[in-house]
Amino acid sequence: MVKAKHCILSFTMLLLILLSTSFTSGTYESKNSNLDYTNEDFFLKEKQISYLENKKENTTCIEEKCSTPLVSLLERKNNSSNNYVCVYIYFKQSVDIKTIESHITNVTNRDEKNNLIVGWVNLDHMRKLASMDTVCAIRKVIPPEVKTGSITTRGDNIHNTDRVREMYNQYGSGIKIGVISDSVDGLNESKNSKNLPDDVVVLSESSGRGEGTAILEIIHDMVPEAELYFHGAGNNILDFNSAVDTLVNSGCRIIVDDIGWKREPYFEHGVVASHVANVVENNEILYVTAAGNDGKKHYQGMYQGNAFNFHNKSLKMKILPNESIDIVLQWNDRFGSSSNDYDLYLFKTDNRDILDRSIDTQNGNDDPLEYINYTNPTESEIEAEISIRNYNAEASKRILELFIYTDDKKPRSHSRILPNNIVTSDSIYGHPAIRDVVTVGAISIDSDIEPFSSQGPVTHYHPDYEMISKPDVVGVNGINVSGAGGFSKKFYGTSASAPHVAAVAALLWSSFPSMKAQDIREAIYYSAVDMGAENYDYTYGYGRVDALKAYNYLISINNSSVQKKTYDNDTEYKTFEKQETSNKSSMKSPADTQSGQSESQNHSPEEVETPGFEAIYLTASLLIAIYYAKKC
Repeated sequence: MVKAKHCILSFTMLLLILLSTSFTSGTYESKNSNLDYTNEDFFLKEKQISYLENKKENTTCIEEKCSTPLVSLLERKNNSSNNYVCVYIYFKQSVDIKTIESHITNVTNRDEKNNLIVGWVNLDHMRKLASMDTVCAIRKVIPPEVKTGSITTRGDNIHNTDRVREMYNQYGSGIKIGVISDSVDGLNESKNSKNLPDDVVVLSESSGRGEGTAILEIIHDMVPEAELYFHGAGNNILDFNSAVDTLVNSGCRIIVDDIGWKREPYFEHGVVASHVANVVENNEILYVTAAGNDGKKHYQGMYQGNAFNFHNKSLKMKILPNESIDIVLQWNDRFGSSSNDYDLYLFKTDNRDILDRSIDTQNGNDDPLEYINYTNPTESEIEAEISIRNYNAEASKRILELFIYTDDKKPRSHSRILPNNIVTSDSIYGHPAIRDVVTVGAISIDSDIEPFSSQGPVTHYHPDYEMISKPDVVGVNGINVSGAGGFSKKFYGTSASAPHVAAVAALLWSSFPSMKAQDIREAIYYSAVDMGAENYDYTYGYGRVDALKAYNYLISINNSSVQKKTYDNDTEYKTFEKQETSNKSSMKSPADTQSGQSESQNHSPEEVETPGFEAIYLTASLLIAIYYAKKC
């Protein structure tokens, strides 16, 4: 009897020791994380957040329709004349938009197909506009991200367009190339230095840093007889869609852009991607776009909460004085129908003060989106961290995806994102995710992948689960341009890579004008110099574009009496196939890794739940305790 009591006491004490180790009041360490947090850190956060969540609990229906940045503007509103803000207004289907527009000072764009109006609204009229039953949501317009990172680009030699001109006397005549970028500042300066011809057609300008001029210079170096067109990207997504249409209507057979829209959906096609896909499908054009420079600005993973309802991964950064950052969080609910409410917070690392937050409500008819724009107002560097909170612990587990953008208004921003928990894979979204768009990653002049270059695959959940193989190819960056208009003479980023590929496409299509856009696209993929993993991979795509190999390939199939094969149906033409094979497990997206399912099974990964660290630890603790109890 004494031995039995001693065994029970030993069992109980051992179990308590093991459990206390799991829930210690000391350090909380995230699984697979380099970041350590104490419970004191979380209590400091909780103290501040409770006030904001109480406020959110009492949000009016009018405020629910307005994004957090707009609500903040309304709270700070003064009586000055500068109380106008440019917004997206989402309205219900089949309504008379004239009533809505009567509250808008200046309507700049409308898209009734997507139930969207863009316009300038006086803050005094915002609440009345939001109170209308026909209005679903109002969001502040965010400008686009430009994907930057007597001169001739070295890409002319690296991509072998110089050899095609030399060997075949082809210079790109007879083809129009349209460029969409921020602006053509310094255009006249570039013309005067003979880096651009006098007949560049500017259909519309935008404000910016002259990146469009640098892109045009790259293309002109490689295909000097091609006709060059430029259209500014505009300040909102409908401006951009209009730019695409205008270039197509102007006869441009090749369009290249370096623009990203930060709040377009990550897990489905949005307004821009749907429009570009429709244009490509219904017009004989070849569309080239930059993959993005987001490889080191991205996180993605399944929500794993702790006792304080925070996601157990956080991202840190250092923000310099007067510099801004944009933070965008999304999760894999469908836009317009999310009922899982996650909130986004930016904390000061040293004292856990809230620097900014985004606490929009998701209650069934909302976008799975939170957005922060923060500017460091001090004279000192701020170290900050991002935290994601499950509001009231009621949101179902979802895959979280987050991007951080440093100040793109400054060519040499020195604010830094720390590498903890950065996920490079699956960092391509928006219209670069369209299958029939040529999406271009960035390599150095030594053909090494640039660490910042966005990588695939692209994981979509709506309307169905789909894994899309991106990027398609890579192009060189870090090349020389004239620096006209004050733009840097070294041009970095996928913004520089994409025009090299567009120029190769122009050289090929002008040489074989009877071919289809798909033929040119396939020739570029088939002839690319394989890099990285064998055949296609999610870092380099098919590889580095080679104009000479592509040209010789087109010669061979044009002179052949055998019908040309395509990669859509011919199983023998395996070079064209984009295969998501098991040997690329290291490149899989976090979503794919979570589910362990192949794409063909069409299984949605968020349905599979994995045990958290605490559950595994407790299970092990109990087993050890039982083992020792039995030994008694």
